[in-house]
Amino acid sequence: MRALGLNITIRHFLFLALGLVLGIAALGLETYLRTLYTGEHWNIHFAIASAPVWKALYFILPSVIVEELMFRGYLFTKTIEVTNVVTANLVFSLLFMLVHVLDKDVLQNRGQLIFLAVSIPVGHLLFATALLKSKTLFFPIGLHWGNNWASSCLIGYGKNENVIFQISHPQVFTSWTPFIILLLIFNIFFLLVSLLIWKWGGSPLRKAPAKFPA
Repeated sequence: MRALGLNITIRHFLFLALGLVLGIAALGLETYLRTLYTGEHWNIHFAIASAPVWKALYFILPSVIVEELMFRGYLFTKTIEVTNVVTANLVFSLLFMLVHVLDKDVLQNRGQLIFLAVSIPVGHLLFATALLKSKTLFFPIGLHWGNNWASSCLIGYGKNENVIFQISHPQVFTSWTPFIILLLIFNIFFLLVSLLIWKWGGSPLRKAPAKFPA
């Protein structure tokens, strides 16, 4: 637990909160950039029940913790020790992607399959960067948690009455060009977020130890 920065400290809980806020804000900003390109409109659903939204924040957390322990946990950090960061990221981004695409519905939808096959490794890189920079798994857990909660309860496409912000008249792809452009917007944005996390030298990142304890 301590080797993954999972011991209970104020610093680690600050990273959890930071990740949660950043995960929500990042998805919101990326969606805004998408709508600038597509011309889609934001609508606020005022009638949504607040209780399920807050309950979802609780129920999403366990699955996020399990995924982070599986793909950015002990095996990931041990692979870095045995090989190097690049090899570990290649291996675990592939595994992380396969878990998401090896699904009957996904495999039958070529667009969704391509989107996930490209975007999920970028998501791994974001979470792995957060772990390596902060030296605590609480940071990627927070990022993953915020992103999943925002995509489930805050932002949705079409007439989705279960989310607060509805994107009306979502883009329907009739050719590959707009799909590829939106794919690039999504992934370039989250690569930039990963880069900002890596380059950020402010507190509390500056206080991170140089390496994981043995």
